Amino acid sequence: MSADAEGTPQVPTTLPELVSQRAIESPDEALFAFLPAGIVASETLTFAELDARARAAAVELLDHARPGDRVVIAYPPGIDYSLSFFACLHAGLVAVPAVSPLQSSAGERLEGILRDSGAVLALSTPQAIEQLDVAVSGQTQWRSLVVDPLRIDAWRAPDVRPEDPAFLQYTSGSTSEPKGVIVSHRNMLANAALATLVYGIGRDDVIVSWLPPYHDMGLIGAMLYPLYAGCRCLQFPPSVFLRRPYRWLKLMSDVGATMTVAPNFAYALACDRVDDAQRDALRLDALRVCVNGAERVRPETMRRFAAMHARCGLRSTAPTAAYGLAESTLLVCADRWAERETPVRVLSLDRIALEAGSAQVRDDGDTIEIACVGARRNALHRCDIRDPTNLSPIAEGTIGEIWVAGPSVAEGYWRRPEATAATFVVDGDTRWMRTGDLGFVRDEALYIVGRLREMMIHRGRNLFPQDIERTVESLDPAFRADGCAAFSIDDDGFGLVVVQELATRRRTDIAALTEGLAARWLTALADAHEIVDVVALLLVDAGALPRTTSGKIQRGRCRSLLRDGGFAPVWRWDRPHETDDAAGEAPRTPTEYRLAEAWRELGGHAVVHTHSHLLSLGADSMFLTHLQARIASWWGVEVTLRDLFEASDLAMMAALVDARRTDADVNDGASIAAFPQADRGGPLPLSWSQQRLWFLDRLDAAASAAYHI
Repeated sequence: MSADAEGTPQVPTTLPELVSQRAIESPDEALFAFLPAGIVASETLTFAELDARARAAAVELLDHARPGDRVVIAYPPGIDYSLSFFACLHAGLVAVPAVSPLQSSAGERLEGILRDSGAVLALSTPQAIEQLDVAVSGQTQWRSLVVDPLRIDAWRAPDVRPEDPAFLQYTSGSTSEPKGVIVSHRNMLANAALATLVYGIGRDDVIVSWLPPYHDMGLIGAMLYPLYAGCRCLQFPPSVFLRRPYRWLKLMSDVGATMTVAPNFAYALACDRVDDAQRDALRLDALRVCVNGAERVRPETMRRFAAMHARCGLRSTAPTAAYGLAESTLLVCADRWAERETPVRVLSLDRIALEAGSAQVRDDGDTIEIACVGARRNALHRCDIRDPTNLSPIAEGTIGEIWVAGPSVAEGYWRRPEATAATFVVDGDTRWMRTGDLGFVRDEALYIVGRLREMMIHRGRNLFPQDIERTVESLDPAFRADGCAAFSIDDDGFGLVVVQELATRRRTDIAALTEGLAARWLTALADAHEIVDVVALLLVDAGALPRTTSGKIQRGRCRSLLRDGGFAPVWRWDRPHETDDAAGEAPRTPTEYRLAEAWRELGGHAVVHTHSHLLSLGADSMFLTHLQARIASWWGVEVTLRDLFEASDLAMMAALVDARRTDADVNDGASIAAFPQADRGGPLPLSWSQQRLWFLDRLDAAASAAYHI
């Protein structure tokens, strides 16, 4: 690290310089502490210890790799992970954070990272290395980190430039195959500076995190941001949090944490699995920033977390919606607006207008809440909204693709020139990163509505899976919040599939839970989103949905699992298929005949059988609306959407209508014997048009008028 003429250290331009500067300024102050059970620290690192041990380990690493080589870090969460990462930086190597091979689901992802990065060396525990299979080990040399204090004098500062890669951050793969994002020293320092500005992080802060260090929010938010700000971070394993979310809150209470970071589902778990008695023992008055990011922020979750922990002293403004992605190092923006007095700033948008691509605010009616994720401009960073088709800027309040510019924007994807050229584009004198996220700007604030690749188009409407998932999750307390995946199964059509997790692995009374569930589910989708084209509904055990390292549900992977039979549902409903025409039974009663005529005319089907299923005929919301109107006009019977889905074949629906009519109504129509058919169970000798005329001849004028609605 250079100094000016008076000997004052210059601003560090690389991460090794930053570590050395912190070691000089605050040698004995603790930087990291790791708590294996979330209670007692097993080991701590001061700034000076981190610098010294990383230097010694760097010398050892250079016995097996050359500067610029990639080194995969595959330790479990802990101090060794942090040491390995900084040892790579001190050696001039490119660190590649990855999951430990001891993790049961690690094999495929770890193998892909090793292959794509071309790593010459991988670091992990002796136990993990012993258990490696051939596929994971490959051509990479596996070793455990060695810290020999006697070798520290052999260390020399690496010859790295600000624009050189510091590490490869592999994307979480929620919508595509993971790619290695090249994060330079300059990118990282710029993003850390942005975070300290937006969140107001200072040396007196105490950060608590359970996020895994191989994910960008855990690596950067819980390791590099504290280093840059010169503050302390306490870490514990994700497994501890998932088993007992209370440990997260308790640790923050015990140490007087001022900041934490987590995805939305973590805050939902903290509400659902921490009881009032436990909350009475907590003091969270020091906690001023609870960052909610890495997945779509749900306003109701943030309000609920704030309300339930107000009794613990939590400030209402502590919950903070944030937006970020690996291609912009981490943080893009966060809502720390000085005038915000609530857990989250939201806009209530007209759902119909939103589906048409416009963000129209309305106070009541059919609305969807969207959280503000902060100012579109911060320091040298900014966001723009572009038309995904012609790539031109679009007006405020119009939904488009979010583009990000600034010094945090990464260098590109490792060894993927085509993907880099498609994502990182130059427009004029500005280099932009196309996020693939959809959003809009209002009053210079950014709002996210979904992913461009995950958006589904149904009958000319833009549908976002998150909105459908929120509807399904709210149907029953037994459904896990943030545990639903909605996706289209058809490449060219729509065909919605919804997979919902149970809230707990403890066996629920499935029979009681699923009684009438299909009708409830279908009714909610039709009522809230006007969706009737549903292919399948699945209920699965907690934890069955595939997720990224940050907890995002992988909808594309869900689609593959469904296709390959990879789910083991505890309950499943599939859209029925129409029976073969020759095997179908003709309508038998007057009510069945009239309903069959309505189904045929509204759905455009030539033949409708007694056991034809409503959804097998391609019914849509317009079909259902007209059918309800005709039933009301013809028989004076009011039927709900749920009625239609519960009595969903022709015979059942006719029986429902007859059961709700008075005896006089039932006997008022023509008898079954009056119908022109040779036999009750036989085919009709008349064509559908002839049957229609036969019906109309027997209707009074009012009914005939109603029939032509």
